[in-house]
Amino acid sequence: MKDMKFPRELKVASLEIERIFEFPSGKDGDVKPRGSEGRLLEILSQALHFKYNLMLPEDKQWGRESENGTWSGLIGLVSRGDADAALCFIGASDERQKVVDFTEPYSSNELTFATRFPRLLHRAYVYVYPYDAITWLGILITLLIMSFIFLLLGTTKRSYSYLIMKLFGTIFSQPVDEKDFNSVILLIVWWYFAYVISAGYAAVLASFLTIPMYETPVRDFVELANAVKQGEYEVLSPKGTAIIPVMRSSGEDHVNYIADQIEKNDWYVSSDKYMGEDNFEDKTALLGVTLMLSFRFGREPLATKFLSRDICKTLPVVMVVNKNFCCKNMIDSAIKKINNAGLYKRIVDDELYKSWFRASKEDLDPDTYHALTVDDISGALIVLLTGYCLSFFVFAGEIVYSHLFKKCF
Repeated sequence: MKDMKFPRELKVASLEIERIFEFPSGKDGDVKPRGSEGRLLEILSQALHFKYNLMLPEDKQWGRESENGTWSGLIGLVSRGDADAALCFIGASDERQKVVDFTEPYSSNELTFATRFPRLLHRAYVYVYPYDAITWLGILITLLIMSFIFLLLGTTKRSYSYLIMKLFGTIFSQPVDEKDFNSVILLIVWWYFAYVISAGYAAVLASFLTIPMYETPVRDFVELANAVKQGEYEVLSPKGTAIIPVMRSSGEDHVNYIADQIEKNDWYVSSDKYMGEDNFEDKTALLGVTLMLSFRFGREPLATKFLSRDICKTLPVVMVVNKNFCCKNMIDSAIKKINNAGLYKRIVDDELYKSWFRASKEDLDPDTYHALTVDDISGALIVLLTGYCLSFFVFAGEIVYSHLFKKCF
């Protein structure tokens, strides 16, 4: 065993995914693979002094067992001996270990999902955004109850509708005649309530007018499962991976539901189209591992897609080799040295920096922060015009009513 030499040439299989593993074009001196996995392979070849011939599986899949017991993708190539080894963020699983061997792990696959960023909310409705629906309903109920309490005390000669309008006006700093209300203490309590409501509303409204507002994103797998149940979202999974079995092993009902819907509706996408922009046109969530998605779409605050922080499952990332491969222990030793020296972490940091740099160069909305425009106050203008229209109809109705009343009497 001590005299065993590492093979001088290996057949290595991988998938071609932008910024993960990019095959060399062979033009203008481009002879080395790029991406995080490509750079790792190049370091291994230099450490163990071997050359490699790259292979791409015809089905462009990571590898999943079919009903007849055969394996697809990278796992299939290695298990049949068509390739000596394979790498491309391959997650280790018990099923795969039955047909291939795993090297020393060099990273981890944290299963999560990505969606497009929430869309910008129209400013026409910005004047109702400072409070949610429950708060607005609570204010309305409080207004009705307080007006009824003043009326119930029995000393005021004003009508119930008059009291409602007067108490409502105090929220907008309108004065009231204390003689119309029979309890000064109760009125002071209402004034305090109105002040808190109006001050909080004004403080939040200014920021809502100047800073863009977006829809609430789907943040975790529980919310994603609910969105799928309501028919609002589709969940795409890369074809021929261990993602679905991994999701089923999580033991979470909502995660199992998502896996069932993916298989039922055939929500799969091939590796060559896996991270394309077409997957984010509608309300779609793309399953994947955190590191791969970060390489492609960047990280906050300059990410081009929304990446959930919820982790469904974590698997070690390994390089797979054929069961009969002679020198797996030498690859293990080299990977340990690479990890201990921090070389792979350096590769990851470099790729993440590149994704951050690309995101910073992309066209950002120049109007993210701007002075108030007519569009920003369109909601107030709509409310104003609506009020004018209602006032006009009420005025016209009073004229008609007065003429009819005079004719009758």
